[in-house]
Amino acid sequence: MTTGLPLRADARRQRRSSPPVAAVKRETRLVHGEALSDDYGWLRAENWKEVLRNPDALPADIQSHLLAENAFAKGLMAPTRALQRAVLKEMRGRIREDDSSVPSGMAHFFTINATVAAASTRWFAAGRLRRRRDAMAASR
Repeated sequence: MTTGLPLRADARRQRRSSPPVAAVKRETRLVHGEALSDDYGWLRAENWKEVLRNPDALPADIQSHLLAENAFAKGLMAPTRALQRAVLKEMRGRIREDDSSVPSGMAHFFTINATVAAASTRWFAAGRLRRRRDAMAASR
């Protein structure tokens, strides 16, 4: 299947090149008395929680492999960049970017979901209502 988009010479070369291959470094760990071997266990960062807050904390060997994979994928997908932009534009045109649910509740608690313009994620909030009239106000 062709997309009708012209392939540039560098994209053709990238397609012929092979993706980066992770080194095999066997790790064995004991779980519930069973020895489990993992050839690619070194790609699991032990400090993953810290990495979520600070990506620079990722070990250098893992980071270099992920950057190589990302560069390969970017080069491979380069011919489809115009199509990706067109699809994203169409999707954004079909959804409301400022959207929120009606606050709903049970007993003394309420929840609400919302999407904020230009944000890529939805947010969720929950809270405790102190009085019945707060529940009435939240439902309006």
